[in-house]
Amino acid sequence: MSMSVDLKQALLDPESIFAGPEEVCDNAELTTAQKIEILRRWEYDAHELEVAEEALVQANKQFDMQFYPNKNHGIYGGNTSFHLYTRMTEFVLENL
Repeated sequence: MSMSVDLKQALLDPESIFAGPEEVCDNAELTTAQKIEILRRWEYDAHELEVAEEALVQANKQFDMQFYPNKNHGIYGGNTSFHLYTRMTEFVLENL
């Protein structure tokens, strides 16, 4: 990365700073300890999604979930934004 890493933000939401875990590992600005903490957070977030999904399944609750691998919270690039907004529009039209 050419600019300084916002460590506080990276620890709160790694995907808002890094495109993927590989980018964390390759970042020369971070110490090994910082990289480990960021990657632990990333792993924790992924685990929490799995736990939430399993809880919904076990409670027999229907839900929709959409993943955009290797996308940050901006959800941009290629057809990704269009896909997301189409899903959101369809949801509103079907449920309201």
